[in-house]
Amino acid sequence: MAIHSHERIRHWRELRGLSQEELGRRCEMPQSKISRIETGTIDVTVDDLEIIVSKLGLTMAEFYGAEVAAS
Repeated sequence: MAIHSHERIRHWRELRGLSQEELGRRCEMPQSKISRIETGTIDVTVDDLEIIVSKLGLTMAEFYGAEVAAS
């Protein structure tokens, strides 16, 4: 089963102990946008994904290389 980017974002955010509000602040995005991305309501753009991954302290390789259990 493929793990989608929005599931990985939530996984890594929770591992880092960040709220959606805090991640949004770090990324200069509203919390509501982080929520919509994480739930898959909107697709994350490549530019936004690069920002989010960076603010989570990860490289793209680390972000996609981790084993994430599907919820």
